[in-house]
Amino acid sequence: MISGISGTSSCYIGTMNTQSMQQRRDHMFSKIDSSGDGGIDKTEFSAFAQKLSEKTGNTTDVDDVYSTYDTDGDGVLSKDEMDKFAKDNAPPPPSEGQEGPFSKIDRSGDGGIDKTEFSDFAQKLSERTGNSIDVDDVYSNYDADGDGVLSKDEMKSFMKDNAPRPHSDKYSATSAYSGDSSSLINVTV
Repeated sequence: MISGISGTSSCYIGTMNTQSMQQRRDHMFSKIDSSGDGGIDKTEFSAFAQKLSEKTGNTTDVDDVYSTYDTDGDGVLSKDEMDKFAKDNAPPPPSEGQEGPFSKIDRSGDGGIDKTEFSDFAQKLSERTGNSIDVDDVYSNYDADGDGVLSKDEMKSFMKDNAPRPHSDKYSATSAYSGDSSSLINVTV
């Protein structure tokens, strides 16, 4: 009976996290959509891309973005088209020799993130975003091998599903748009 409650709780928390991510995406979309017409035109996207470029040093070819992601050809990016853009342009994980988020979270340097390390990360993320993360829920969903630690691949899956920080050379503008980023890259639009 108790495990049933736990399973229900995990499902509820997962739903809350999904709703919260959608709310962040909607909020960011509305900030970019300065006209409030429900679509991001090239002028709005260009302003957004410029602000992001100032933060990251990367540029975005707006015409290329629209030719790829404006699938209905109406000259604006809808929420779904912008979500697709953000999802397709999530950054690759850092290369092995590169200091990256994983190595910052894996303070012990043992190649895995245990629950204590993840809890500290989740607490810092919660302080920045106001959203809490259920550590047990994360481990039940992402610790695929059940060893009690998140490997780089398992952590990558968690970040991609919950907090991608898009930032690529070609389409760097997703960094601030992706509501999943939880303002990890802070761009004011």
